[in-house]
Amino acid sequence: MGVVAVLLSCLATLPVPQADAPDAKKVQEAIQKGVAYLRSQEEPCLKGADHVGRRMLPRELVLWTLINAGVSPKDPFYTKLFDDMVKDKLEATPPVALQAMCLEFLDRGGFQKRIASCAKFLVDNQGSDGAWSYGSPSIYVEDIDSDKRPLPRLPAAPMNPKVTNKISIKKDRDGEGSDLTNSFFAALGIRACSDAGMVFEVKTMELALKYWKDSCQGKGQDSGWHYDRAYQSTYPAAAASAVSAMLIYGNILGANLKKDPVVAGGALSLVKHWNGGLIDNMTGSNTTWLFREYGFYTVEVSQLFLGKESGWGRDWYGEGAKLLLEQQKPDGSWDSCANVMRLGGRVGRDGYISSPLWDTCFAVLFLTKGIKPLEFGAAKKK
Repeated sequence: MGVVAVLLSCLATLPVPQADAPDAKKVQEAIQKGVAYLRSQEEPCLKGADHVGRRMLPRELVLWTLINAGVSPKDPFYTKLFDDMVKDKLEATPPVALQAMCLEFLDRGGFQKRIASCAKFLVDNQGSDGAWSYGSPSIYVEDIDSDKRPLPRLPAAPMNPKVTNKISIKKDRDGEGSDLTNSFFAALGIRACSDAGMVFEVKTMELALKYWKDSCQGKGQDSGWHYDRAYQSTYPAAAASAVSAMLIYGNILGANLKKDPVVAGGALSLVKHWNGGLIDNMTGSNTTWLFREYGFYTVEVSQLFLGKESGWGRDWYGEGAKLLLEQQKPDGSWDSCANVMRLGGRVGRDGYISSPLWDTCFAVLFLTKGIKPLEFGAAKKK
């Protein structure tokens, strides 16, 4: 029996509790309450805080959340976030990746030049090991749109035109440092750039894929990933991030890696650690910045990318949605600090995620299934 067949057979031996389907009306109400809370946070969305010497705004994450929650681009809060985003310099990996995702979803053709700038920033901040850290501005980004043409207006509704124009993106420098969370966001951003017609060098994508495979610890249902090479503990959010990123890079390289042993092992470890949606170790060991709602979103992305081949055998969405509905606060927000304290983690957070704003975004994104599934084979060529 092959490695993958053994992994899949292990799935059948795991317990498969089933959650009641979440009430669709209650889910929509929770989403709208979450959006209302985000509206109340306009100042931190646009002001943010410095982190590791960079201006780390939640602006792009909030905009991505509004997009997936179905808020109209004509909405004043939506417009304010968008206008503030596109006038800013590209400075840090997560917001640049999220900006590419927003622009590709809204109008991949009209915003293609700006998306190309995001793509250039991302490849120029990939480290020599294939991973990403927070990044820094690249002088080569200026070469992408040297004529400085103004962006087209924000469309009244998202558009999804067929991409006919392709733009080659070449890496001109190495980035510095690496960690799993930044590398996960970089993969999501690169996927959006690829969907918008960016053509990356094969060696760049192969190096990114190699990073995730090489950083895996354990095998099968004990597969795991950690925050960076300085940490030894593994946790499910890292496995979900790894599975998602490997599928993205394989997809760009023209390969469906759903049956790859490393991917299959990561998927199996998620089933083992999901624990009815509680994900007791989703935050990692004594950390607050890898919080549960973020973990939920990474699991969702991985499952939507894996599709029916995941072998999950359980209602991951129903279980997660049930827990989120139970723990939403009266003001519409989510705050995972209480869960961190329950697990014995330290109280307090790093400055740029010092409020429930980030938790709320990831919770709403989970409830809205806020990511497009990957397309493989014939479907991808359409």
